[in-house]
Amino acid sequence: MRRPRSAREGYFPRRQAAWFLRWLGAFAACLVVTAATVEARAGEEQEVDLASRHIDEFAYDKAAARLERMLDPQAPACAKTPELSPAGCRLTERGPIRRARGLYTIALYNLKRPNDAKAQFRQLLLDDPTFTPSPAEYSPEVIRLFTEAKKDVEDEITARTIELQKKQKAYEEAVKDYDAWIDETEKLARTESVVVERSRFIAAVPFGVGQFQNDNVGLGILFLSLETGFLGTSVVTGIMYEDLVGRSIESEADATQTNQQLETLRIVNIASVSLLAATVIAGIIEAEVSFEDSVPKTRVRPLRKRPPKPVPPPTRVGIGGVPDAPDAVGVGVTIQF
Repeated sequence: MRRPRSAREGYFPRRQAAWFLRWLGAFAACLVVTAATVEARAGEEQEVDLASRHIDEFAYDKAAARLERMLDPQAPACAKTPELSPAGCRLTERGPIRRARGLYTIALYNLKRPNDAKAQFRQLLLDDPTFTPSPAEYSPEVIRLFTEAKKDVEDEITARTIELQKKQKAYEEAVKDYDAWIDETEKLARTESVVVERSRFIAAVPFGVGQFQNDNVGLGILFLSLETGFLGTSVVTGIMYEDLVGRSIESEADATQTNQQLETLRIVNIASVSLLAATVIAGIIEAEVSFEDSVPKTRVRPLRKRPPKPVPPPTRVGIGGVPDAPDAVGVGVTIQF
């Protein structure tokens, strides 16, 4: 006969199932977003591919008209579908825009519009200073035109590079100032000001208690030492005096010597008690004179350890085009955990 499963035995499978469903939902949402992006990019790539085929067929006028519309900021954006538009649509992805502008220069040059082609090269270089035309796609004449355009915009590219470097430096300085501000704020937050209320009754307590309350540690130790010493001396001499009196009654010792010892002990005892009283009075007077009702103080309070700067989650989604797809765009999706 099978033993019935306990509630605890069924707990972990349910947890695993719930975790799997949550992971599956997140994965599906990621694929939906990725698919939408890929579909939009695939449609734009097909638009550019059609213009490229027009150039291969020497239909430069058709290619130029379509590419001009693709780069027109006033034209309607390409739909997020792989279907081609009738007369071209505005591109939104960086990669297709760069490729379309390069093809547009080829079409313009072959339409005997070198100045317009050079203007497109200049804009292409301003958008991407690292662009270099491939000899496999661009004719030597177009590459020479590119070289001329590059010379025209070298100063502007240099100025933009310097400006970017300045912005980067300003950003680094801003981050440095921000970190310094955080450190200073933490330093201020670690200390707090409090008002300590003091008592005149405690100030009247002997043995340096009043001095310690007034934060005068040196005088507190001095009065504590003196008063403790005088008190100890008076107690010890008093005990010795009583003991000697008792022994002198029981024994037949020399009365003169005993009386001298008793007198010495009496004098020392009286002196220690007197000094004790004087020291106690002096300590109380000093504590009362130095007394302050309330004193502001600064104390350190613990803070939570500064958390590390947040880092992006380890999950990454990569999208890559598949080569050798003439009439469509193949897409590879890579997900890493």
